[in-house]
Amino acid sequence: MRQKLIIRISAALVLGAAGVINWMTTEPDAARELPSWAFPPDEISDEIIAMRGCIEGVDHVSGKDLTNFAQIVACDDHVAIASDKVSARYWRALHLHENGITDAHHEQAYQDYTFIIDSGQSRAVAFANRAMLTMRLRDAPHEALADMNTAIELREENPRASYFRRRAAILLVIAWEQKEEARAHQALEDLRRLETLDPDNRDVSALKEAAHDLLRSLHIDEGQDVQKG
Repeated sequence: MRQKLIIRISAALVLGAAGVINWMTTEPDAARELPSWAFPPDEISDEIIAMRGCIEGVDHVSGKDLTNFAQIVACDDHVAIASDKVSARYWRALHLHENGITDAHHEQAYQDYTFIIDSGQSRAVAFANRAMLTMRLRDAPHEALADMNTAIELREENPRASYFRRRAAILLVIAWEQKEEARAHQALEDLRRLETLDPDNRDVSALKEAAHDLLRSLHIDEGQDVQKG
């Protein structure tokens, strides 16, 4: 049962890390979240060319789609020459998080999100995405939980369902590692909130089952300890 539980939680974390950039295109409020500089002016400059390559994934001259590698290069160029480093690193982080190939790419995304956060930018997506990278690269669920808490707080007036799914998965990891029943119950609370925000979410049932398996496991372990005592 324990191996089965760990697999479920790990799968949930992977699902949470996938599709991170979808907020730009699929959520109803995505357009409102795009900063003004995401819409380039008419004049052409090296910065605009690099920005289009990074954000839109197109060659400015031909209009053809860039390969993933070429888009990553464009993001690096954009960071190198952009006057607004926070904005440039934000877009590079989004692309590397979603499309990075190597651990170095994901590490760069982590560093970019940290740069954005340390600059004082209160962008929920930076905290939420860094949380997933923290799990992937650092295996540090408490640090990831702190970032997810901040992301959810920043979106309090307009909550995002996926954030509750991610936090629930992180809480289950902590509950498992620390044998904390309260964390499992917190995860179930997040899953109830997720169901309210996104009734058709496909991850809810698997995560709920994982939470209940974990609670049963903790109770069994407690009983075994008592018998040994």
